Amino acid sequence: MKSIQDSLGLKNCKHVITNPDRKNICYKKILRSGQDVDSIQSILIPIAEALKKKKIECPLTIVYVPLRLFGFAYKLFAHVLGDEQYFPPRCASIPSNKLFAQFHARQTNQMKEEILKQMSSEASIVRVVFATVAIGMGVDIRDIHQVINIGPPSSVKAYFQETGRAGRDGKQSTALLYYNSRDIAKNRVGMQERCADLLYE
Repeated sequence: MKSIQDSLGLKNCKHVITNPDRKNICYKKILRSGQDVDSIQSILIPIAEALKKKKIECPLTIVYVPLRLFGFAYKLFAHVLGDEQYFPPRCASIPSNKLFAQFHARQTNQMKEEILKQMSSEASIVRVVFATVAIGMGVDIRDIHQVINIGPPSSVKAYFQETGRAGRDGKQSTALLYYNSRDIAKNRVGMQERCADLLYE
């Protein structure tokens, strides 16, 4: 905490320390099997099918996915939803009427601000956002009720930050972590099988 205070040049500031346990978030870890593409496809297709069925009634969801798989995930959703990826369907030429979006550091600030604006709106059409850690700090969107991580973040601290996007309105929310032994074996700092067990005990 002192390093943050020093780097920002803050003096005589107040420290607000709270328990990171969020009672309204249900944490679940799920072991995924198969190769990356097959595994991720089996995770994403049910989400895409639910979005196709429920449309704007679908809970606002952030899916943290590795950047290298963004294109695959986005195209998979477009394929599953087909003509119904926009709402209402007659607005197919209007990007802001798409039911899903992607948010990552390589996008322009204008594009990122537009997605955050849509997600913050009570009349938001976008219901699923593929994201990286770029959508982390400073995001306070009240009605995100589901966060899905495909693969663990680099640390438990990062995981709490990402899942902390959920349930800001106090309503019951879900955080799902899909992982496999290869994810754990990649020498990720602070993340190992025992850490995951402690988090979910």
